[in-house]
Amino acid sequence: MCKFVHLRTHAEFDTLNGTRLDVGGVTLAFEHNGNTVMYAAAKCHWRDNFCKHTGRAKSEGRLKSPHYRVVFNLAKENATSGEIQQAVIDHFQANEEF
Repeated sequence: MCKFVHLRTHAEFDTLNGTRLDVGGVTLAFEHNGNTVMYAAAKCHWRDNFCKHTGRAKSEGRLKSPHYRVVFNLAKENATSGEIQQAVIDHFQANEEF
């Protein structure tokens, strides 16, 4: 089953009044089978409005393509859903410019 996580960067906040801007960000689609996790990303340009629906559609499509998806193994067996999600975020941030 495909799951999603939406990430926003600190640059997408208005520094004058502390509000979040609706631009930029990334959506990660991921699936896991045992210790193997695969994910794909859809990045939103910092000038474009962030849309969760578009991010989910693009990242899920990229997850199906061997050209775009990233596969890695979890260090921990029987990881919880939250631990898997955090592992995906950590792996993405360590290997991509974000």
